[in-house]
Amino acid sequence: MVIRRKRGITMVDTLITASNIQNEHEVETTQTPNTSIGNITSPLGSDNPIKKKGRGPAKGPRIDPGKKMEVEWNEYMQPIGVNRSAFMSYLGTLARNGMRLPLMYAKWSNMDQHLVDYVWKEIEYNTNAPPGSRRNCLKSVADMWRDWKSRIKRKYYNGKTKEECLAIVPQEIFVEQLKVLVEYWSTDRVEEISEKNKQNRMMLGPLHRTGRKSCANIRREMEEAGKPTDTLSVYIEMRTDLGGNPKDDYAAALIHEFNKKLNDLPMEERNLVEKRDKILMDIMGDEGHGRVRTRGSGPTPSEIYGKKVTSPELDSSYKERLRSLRALENQEYKKLIIGK
Repeated sequence: MVIRRKRGITMVDTLITASNIQNEHEVETTQTPNTSIGNITSPLGSDNPIKKKGRGPAKGPRIDPGKKMEVEWNEYMQPIGVNRSAFMSYLGTLARNGMRLPLMYAKWSNMDQHLVDYVWKEIEYNTNAPPGSRRNCLKSVADMWRDWKSRIKRKYYNGKTKEECLAIVPQEIFVEQLKVLVEYWSTDRVEEISEKNKQNRMMLGPLHRTGRKSCANIRREMEEAGKPTDTLSVYIEMRTDLGGNPKDDYAAALIHEFNKKLNDLPMEERNLVEKRDKILMDIMGDEGHGRVRTRGSGPTPSEIYGKKVTSPELDSSYKERLRSLRALENQEYKKLIIGK
């Protein structure tokens, strides 16, 4: 049975629950549970202190009323082509819109489903996104929404007191939502998780240096140029400049190791995809859950490599094969007896 996370649970709910649990441990009371945190009253509303400075946040591409943005899609329902960047910028404006997607949800999986559905309807209305692209589009919005929260934390929270955080609220952020974020980030549990995440991030390998160009677009350009597009080749392409030089020392060390292992293979095996994939796997380790290296956001391992055979299917196949062998064995035995 698939257990789904309950949607609609905000940071306020989490804070209230934690506050009530703490109160129960500290003192027995017959009063009703706490239903507010500090001065937080609503996730939306309330005018922000305005301080205009600089050009302000990007507003995204202009979409004329009644005219859809035309985007090209590959076989995995990923946006590619000349309008891909404009399309992703449009998704970014949706992700950063606090009215459509409030920031006071701890996880995207907690976001109210009607808010997610409304964002998808907007994407369908303003672009030519096909129904099959819904999962990938919303995944991109979710990633941008999380990244937006992370940027807010780095810029307006880290190293500051609560009072300093709320002294000047950016124009693009609702003050009540920032209050919730600050209260949530200040809890011991969240600070502990944050420290663990920082350590885990440091253990990851080098990121690609392709800017806004997606994995799907890079793979397509390599195909058009007649270059091999196996996973190892694309991985190296994404970490080298136009002259083929590694973009940082870490990438240089990895590419050196890749080439060393390739040269250890017989000449006739060096271009075999399975051999090259194995080299990448040996050096980089197993792929992350639900992701495929050099494929970008969207495609799953089952879509790229095919569905894995499950244990029951293996068991059924084995039993069927065993029955066939036994039947064949019986036939041969009967022939042997009759022949005698």
